Amino acid sequence: MRLEKMFTPLQIGSIELKNRFAVTAMVCNMCDENGYATEQYIKYHEAKAKGGYGLIITEDYAVNANAGGYKRVARIYKEDMIEGHKKMTDAVHKYGAKIFAQIYHAGRQSNSSVNGGVPTKAVSPTSCPWNREMPQEMTIEEIHSLVKDFGITAKNVKAAGFDGLEIHAGNGYLIAGFLSHFQNKRTDEYGGCFDNRMQHSQVNGHDF
Repeated sequence: MRLEKMFTPLQIGSIELKNRFAVTAMVCNMCDENGYATEQYIKYHEAKAKGGYGLIITEDYAVNANAGGYKRVARIYKEDMIEGHKKMTDAVHKYGAKIFAQIYHAGRQSNSSVNGGVPTKAVSPTSCPWNREMPQEMTIEEIHSLVKDFGITAKNVKAAGFDGLEIHAGNGYLIAGFLSHFQNKRTDEYGGCFDNRMQHSQVNGHDF
């Protein structure tokens, strides 16, 4: 099998990767419990860059304090979180690698024990077979607020020096929950037909 092409550059939009080796998102739980980057978290991603990857995609960055599916996942929803994660992107860039931040809300695949006792929020009160904690249905106001959270996180991701952003819309997390007619049992404008289930991605002129 000819592998030479794997070592050639690849263009993704305006970003050029030095090669075609990429490491996808894997939860490492190395941040502190508030989502700030630790030295361990920085070194973990730096080691991947040093190893030669052209592209690194981080684990899922929770878009607010209560959006995570694990206790020590990364977060960058506040400006004072930017500095630590900027140290990580700087460390990765030293080796010519690019790094994308994956952002998400875990939806029903979270639980109150990893989010400071706050009840789990999801598109509808349908429990996850794995998590088994019945979530509360998000209000319309909470949906609108969450759209802003995604936007703020995206802005902070850019400020932290990331080269790109990936929105996690799979695995039964919140966005997947809105899209799924199995999870989405809403009777308002965010439920029912597919067009309605897509409404969570376009609120008040914002499109994520």
